[in-house]
Amino acid sequence: MGAAVEEWVRTGEVARSLGVSRWTVRRLILSGVLPARRFAERGTFLVDRVDLEMFLERSRVHAEAG
Repeated sequence: MGAAVEEWVRTGEVARSLGVSRWTVRRLILSGVLPARRFAERGTFLVDRVDLEMFLERSRVHAEAG
C-alpha cells in the first residue's frame, strides 16, 4: 500500500468550497472547528483536503438533521 499524500488547500479555496468568506474560514480555524496548519509564523493557513472533505460531510449531515 502506498503512503497517503497530503494535499493542502489555501483559505480562499476553502472559502469557495464552503460558500463563505475567507474571514469565516479563519474564524473556523482559530476556534478549532476546522483543522489547519500554519507553515510560517505569520504565514497563511493551509487546510488538508481530507480535513476539508470531512468538515463538508459533517456540515451536510448536520444540515440534513436540522
